[in-house]
Amino acid sequence: MGFKIESNIPMPTTPGQTRYPFAEMKIGDSILFSSAEGRLARVAAQNWGARNGMRFSSRKVSETSMRIWRIK
Repeated sequence: MGFKIESNIPMPTTPGQTRYPFAEMKIGDSILFSSAEGRLARVAAQNWGARNGMRFSSRKVSETSMRIWRIK
């Protein structure tokens, strides 16, 4: 394979953008998701929380929706 390895190339800095507004949530706030999107958001919330000292909890609220709360 013809990959070229390069050294000393600075990585561009980008502001921390996320798909979900977890940084803006206060304890007790929640977001309603479709079930499919909620499964992705639940993992994202757990990862975000682990990196930023927050905790989230999720519950299925109907056959087609899920809600994620910030709990810490």
